[in-house]
Amino acid sequence: MIAKKWKKSLLGSVVLSACAAASAFAEEAPVVNEAPAIESAMMVGLSEGVTLSGYGEAHYGFDFNRPKGGLSLLRAFDQRSNTFTVDNAVLDVAWQKGPVQGRVGLQAGSTPSSYYRAEAGLPGTGVNAASNGSLWQNIQQAWLGYKVNESGSVFVQAGIFLSPIGTEVVPVKDNWNWSRSNLFAFLPAYHSGAKVTWTATPVFSLVGMVCNGWNSAVDTNEAKSVILQGLWTTEKVQAAVLYMGGNERATDAKEGTPWRNLGDAWVSAQLGERFWLMAHVDGGAESTKQGTASWFGAALYAKTQLAERWFLALRGETLGEQLATDAAGVTSDPILMPVKRISSATLTLDWRPTSFLLVRAEGRGDMTDGNGFIEGTPTFTAVGDPIANASKRITATLGVTAWF
Repeated sequence: MIAKKWKKSLLGSVVLSACAAASAFAEEAPVVNEAPAIESAMMVGLSEGVTLSGYGEAHYGFDFNRPKGGLSLLRAFDQRSNTFTVDNAVLDVAWQKGPVQGRVGLQAGSTPSSYYRAEAGLPGTGVNAASNGSLWQNIQQAWLGYKVNESGSVFVQAGIFLSPIGTEVVPVKDNWNWSRSNLFAFLPAYHSGAKVTWTATPVFSLVGMVCNGWNSAVDTNEAKSVILQGLWTTEKVQAAVLYMGGNERATDAKEGTPWRNLGDAWVSAQLGERFWLMAHVDGGAESTKQGTASWFGAALYAKTQLAERWFLALRGETLGEQLATDAAGVTSDPILMPVKRISSATLTLDWRPTSFLLVRAEGRGDMTDGNGFIEGTPTFTAVGDPIANASKRITATLGVTAWF
């Protein structure tokens, strides 16, 4: 869900300079070795200590399986075929007064509507409002923070945060490809809770968080989840190791209340002036009433600068899940996805005509163990959901994003 290394404008530096190492790491996972031709969002000064930034994303995608209804299953934010889509429009306000900081990012589009679908629906009463994804989806992040010590090395925050799990994030400009990886698509996108960042040295930080759980603005059980992450970053190499644990099943789930363990690690390196490599692994398990359910995934990325404003990125990945089945034949519900395995290869051509605009053309192939995609006209379940009828898929995407 990658901390932005914003280029400091004259007024933006007021917000970022005192806590760049602390708060930037805490907001998302670090930006991984962006190529020299790209600039991060330029902060626009509104008044002393207050800055505004934002971005927009849109794309056209085509699924060569030609699914009737245009639905490309098992994708993060580019699920519609043969249509122009406004992915996201974001306005982000950050402010600082003394040791206190705050940030609110508001969003609208298909992207927030997609990833907030995982938010549980909780009923309301005559005096209490109901809670569901529609209530929260226009908030990308919203938090308050306090620098505990004078140096700013200890930073405490509370609110809604984009997830620090993995190498990829919600803003497409900070990723190497247009489409998100399977690991990104099926792992948490956001958390609601409190966290502490300790910048131990200029290159090493620790982040600890207590939150409601996976994609939970409001908790669905009485248990809280914990996250602990170590971040190491230098000019050429960045790496992170993360653990998350907690009960992520609903209170009345047939699996009981198992403690879910998640381990995540990635490393990114710049090899020469025009070549970057990145690797990401993630796995986890929980002991349900039906037995141990688990998953494991890995992704390998490569990026090269072809010319001053042209880049080429390649991603190969696989993600598999093992369900648990007891002696009576009862199987646990999936943790991540409705198929046992999905593997993908993605090639992305990136053109950056200016420092605040990029255009990407992308081809991608996906394959599942069993049917995971739609080809032609599918059949439907009793509630109207399409039933997957294909195990392979090729898609093409043309996307554009700009920011300020």
